[in-house]
Amino acid sequence: MAEREERGGDDMPRKGGSDAAIWKLVAAGAAALALIVWLSLPDTPPPGAATTGDAAVAPVEAADATFTEPVPRPARASVELGVLVEESARELANVELAVRKLSPRYCGDVCARVTQLVRQPDAFSLTTMATDDWGLPAPEARAAMGPTLTSSELASLGVRPLVLVVRAHGPGAPDHLPARAAFAVAAALADATGGLVYDEVVRRIENADTFRSHVITAPLGAPVLRADHFAVQLYPHGAGTARMVSLGLGHFGCADLVMQGLRPESGPVLGGVLDAVAGELARGAVTSPIDVGGEEIARVIGKPVESLGARPGARARVTLIEAERVAGDPDNPIAEIVPAAGSTPEGHDAMLALLFGSAPDAAAPDTTTGDAAAPDAVAPDAAAGADAR
Repeated sequence: MAEREERGGDDMPRKGGSDAAIWKLVAAGAAALALIVWLSLPDTPPPGAATTGDAAVAPVEAADATFTEPVPRPARASVELGVLVEESARELANVELAVRKLSPRYCGDVCARVTQLVRQPDAFSLTTMATDDWGLPAPEARAAMGPTLTSSELASLGVRPLVLVVRAHGPGAPDHLPARAAFAVAAALADATGGLVYDEVVRRIENADTFRSHVITAPLGAPVLRADHFAVQLYPHGAGTARMVSLGLGHFGCADLVMQGLRPESGPVLGGVLDAVAGELARGAVTSPIDVGGEEIARVIGKPVESLGARPGARARVTLIEAERVAGDPDNPIAEIVPAAGSTPEGHDAMLALLFGSAPDAAAPDTTTGDAAAPDAVAPDAAAGADAR
């Protein structure tokens, strides 16, 4: 192109001095216009500036700091719980009877608001269904889904004929009234009947005492989500890596979360990072990126931040993107948590090193069963998976 322009210039008639002056003015105007355009662009080097070495590459976190995207969310919070009972408990499928059983034990000082929602037919329902119609997990999966049940409680799953079906839904606001109401009513009914509570979404069956530990008694305005409110599964994902996915965040009007491309031995620690991101979504975060640290992890798992070994003041920035689904994923919007350095073993380890000073020992046994030469994903067990926490 340069040779063509030079030859064209030689063939052109020569211009006088006045024309040359005009061309100089045009060139000066073009340069000024380029400068004005450059000044209007953020973080752009001036025309002709050298961009070599590290100076040419902006840090990922710095770039993310000026970029926000909405986080995927379900249209509303939705909770469905089944309380497996004897036939004699059928009469308890009555909203007013259920309201009478509510107390601060089940809903703290928010019982008035909970009762108000329970009495709204468009937000809450309490019905019955035959256990055979409701559907239980296969007998061989029940022990994994009910690890806290006694042998007699497990055996009773096949003979309890009736399910009290508790459903609540509404806005996924930080007060989380649908979750408060569903957990409170299901716990009260289980206490009154000796029922077993089946949360199909979380893939968990519990007796009354254990399920009661999930009720929400925090005052309005306080953080609500706790690690016991949802499950996190860890399973092989091919090429020696693992994938984590949450179950149950739709109860709180949040997308479920995925982390993939991680080393299996990093799962327990990265589970805490997933907990922290979930907690921020439940508190009302609606855009990505999100910054998390030891304080956010401690808030959700219910432990003192000092016990976590987190570096004081350390913060990790993660981006949430719409995740690619695989078989066995929950029927809820899913967002992938992407570390600043990417969803790779190295990217996750870099995030853990930032937060905790180091990543888990890479020499730990590889618990995946996938062939490193065959990176096909292994679908999570529909009944249960290794809990990442």
